Formats: sequence, structure tokens, C-alpha cells
Amino acid sequence: MKNLIYISALLSLVLFSCNSKSDKKPAKEPIGIYVEPYYNSEPFKINVGSYSEALKTNDEKEILEVAQTIKTNIDKVDIMTMYVLSTRLYDLNKKDEAVYWFYTASFRRNVLKQTVLDNRHGTEAGELTQALDAFKTVLGEFVNGYALGQIDKNIEIINAVIADNKNMKSLSTVYPSLTFDETKLPEAIKNAMDDREKFIKYMSDNRAEIKEKRTENGIDGKY
Repeated sequence: MKNLIYISALLSLVLFSCNSKSDKKPAKEPIGIYVEPYYNSEPFKINVGSYSEALKTNDEKEILEVAQTIKTNIDKVDIMTMYVLSTRLYDLNKKDEAVYWFYTASFRRNVLKQTVLDNRHGTEAGELTQALDAFKTVLGEFVNGYALGQIDKNIEIINAVIADNKNMKSLSTVYPSLTFDETKLPEAIKNAMDDREKFIKYMSDNRAEIKEKRTENGIDGKY
């Protein structure tokens, strides 16, 4: 199987028509991102199914409780919900938790892209993967911008993500309308783990360079 494809350029956000009403803006200023019809910071809207209302909370304790509930039921939760959870944790200044859920969502996104069948443009699977790619890109600026400022902690978080997802179940339960090649699941998980381990090695081997570039670009403290 080919190595995971890295997205180096900003993806165009996937826009869908949505008839649901926009919700009142949260008390705490959210980061300005949107991937319709799932999430929009302005006007504030969350549309990811059963967790939508819970994810709108502005209470730090409540958002952590939502995160724990999702973790307990992780093999029954869709990936988009995890990206939105990461966004809301970041909004509420729970940034280490936001990093964990961003990398968890991205791990599972990588597995999905390697196991789902017929993800051509215009298909249901194709629209889903395009939307997930878009969310990873726009949220990644903030999460990675923060995470790479504390490499030791980031390595700890990534190791936790690997440990918590190495035995993940088939995504067919979460996406019953899609078709998956279940024979590819073990290799897809291994590839996702290898991807994270390569990232850990990169950070470990390039600490000084990462720090220097962040300083040059004014990134330290920005996120």
C-alpha cells in the first residue's frame, strides 16, 4: 500500500447547502474556521448529529465530560465529531486535549481513506473525505501551531493517540452507508501508526530547527 499522502497546500473548504438554523454565537470567541455543513464559527453552528448540542457548551468542565463520553464510545463516533470536539476544546483553552483529539481524528481519517471504497469526487465517500481533509487543514494551523511549541508534550500526546487507536474497530459501524475493504484495516492502522511515529522522530531530530523557524516566523506564543 502506498504511504500516506500528506496535504501540503490549503484545501478549498467544502461547501454544502444546509437548511438548519444558525445558533447564537458562544460567549467565548471561537477560532475563525468553517467546514459546511458541519461547523461554522460565524454564525456559530455545529451540525454533527447527536453530539451537536453538547459540543456547543462554553463550560470547560462540561466539554471535558463530553470528551470522556466520546472516548468511551469512540468506535461508534464519526470522525467529523472528533474534529469539532478538538475545535471546541481549543476554543475553551483546553489545548492539550484539543491536540489529542485532532490527532485522533486525523489517525482515523487516514485509516478511513485507505479502507473505504469508491471515494471518487462526487460520491458520498468522496465528499466525506474531502470535508475531513478540509477540516484537518484549517484546524491544523491552530492545533499544530500550538503543539509544535511544546515538543516533549506533543510526543507524549501522540504516543497516547497511537496506544488508544492501535486496536480501533472497523469504521463500517460509524458509516453504515459506505463500503469498506475490511482486509485492508490492519495495514491501514499500521500505516497510520507509522505516520505518527515518523512525526515523532522528525520532531525529536529537528528540535532546534523547529524552534528557530517558529521564532523567525513569529509563531511562538501566537497559538
